[in-house]
Amino acid sequence: MNTKFTYIQFPLFILRKAHEDFDLMVEYILAYGIYQKSLKESESGSKPFSMTLGLEYLNLPKLSDETLDKMKLMAETTEGYRDEFITPKGKAYPMPNVKVQLLQELSLEKPSQKKIDEFLAYVSVQSIVGKRKYFKTNNKHVLARMMGFSSFSELDVYGLENLSPHLQELYSRYLVRGKNEISKSRMKTLFNKLMNKWRVIKVTQDTRGYYIGMQDKVTPTELANVIRKQKRKNKAKEIEREFKMALKIAS
Repeated sequence: MNTKFTYIQFPLFILRKAHEDFDLMVEYILAYGIYQKSLKESESGSKPFSMTLGLEYLNLPKLSDETLDKMKLMAETTEGYRDEFITPKGKAYPMPNVKVQLLQELSLEKPSQKKIDEFLAYVSVQSIVGKRKYFKTNNKHVLARMMGFSSFSELDVYGLENLSPHLQELYSRYLVRGKNEISKSRMKTLFNKLMNKWRVIKVTQDTRGYYIGMQDKVTPTELANVIRKQKRKNKAKEIEREFKMALKIAS
């Protein structure tokens, strides 16, 4: 048993269930993680497949055979959906990681709407950054991931009118009042909470979008150096464009 393993990787679209039934969303994530780890353990060893393998690997409390059978079916259903969910660029769907202990804590806590939003935003950042130290993104991208979509373009194609009432409410919470425009101030307030409580880092410097990362992977100083180098590159391109334009005018 690997007691050090504390994370589950799961398909992003499971997050679409968060505000409709948070406990059910947690159950789907746990079911998927237990199932995948059981497969891995059975394939790498001599033991036949059993959901108890993943349960032990993740150091989770024992569950009844009936519950494990139900979770196996949930995981297989989720795996089947993965074949249907393809990003607009034809890539496999994002697979964020989440800490098992965090899922258990939140489930016992019965989180408020605001706490669920923070959790979704945290997972959104994790999924966007991936294995990198940082990534440049924007509010539309983050909000789409919070809603369980790979990108805002995918959400746009799906159609806001086709969203469940719970996802429509989530989307509306981060709009400018009376307008179909994402509120910079509301997203800033959300990110302030993420930086204070969820180890997220976000920086911007007079540019479209912003850089995000996790505080245990990158420091503000490192990101400042990234932005400084990026500005130098942009300045070089600007000078080159001006030079080529001057040549055209001269000819």
